[in-house]
Amino acid sequence: MNDLSFLRLSDILARLNSTLDNMFSGFLNDNISTYGLQKSNYPKIDAWEDDDILFMEAAIPGLTNENVKVEWNDNVLSIQASAVNKKDTKEPNYRLNEIHKSSFTRSFAIKEEEYKVCDIVAAINNGVLLIRIPKVKSIKSTAKQIIIN
Repeated sequence: MNDLSFLRLSDILARLNSTLDNMFSGFLNDNISTYGLQKSNYPKIDAWEDDDILFMEAAIPGLTNENVKVEWNDNVLSIQASAVNKKDTKEPNYRLNEIHKSSFTRSFAIKEEEYKVCDIVAAINNGVLLIRIPKVKSIKSTAKQIIIN
């Protein structure tokens, strides 16, 4: 197999992986999904929950509170960041300067009726963004016999 056919196979597999990821991310979990939203793979996100809170954690090394924005709007939680590297590239030994500006956006469907979106909190510690989203307490119904008149 020559290099050109390898690249084509690589592109095909990457597209297939992305398509399957987009298809199944919303299908497997209704509470938090990226289905139908712009899909990105960076930063990587871990999400878990207990009885009261949905936790989301993102690895964002090198970024600070000033670079990162977390926003909820119309049932979509977005994590956005941008950073500029202000390295002096005028040094005589500098050969390549590709790391000068970077940005990302990740978006997730977060249903307002299931979470207290007004109480979302986020913090960055050692290059990790932790978002805590409290759940709406559901009132558990009990069975009741209805008398028919």
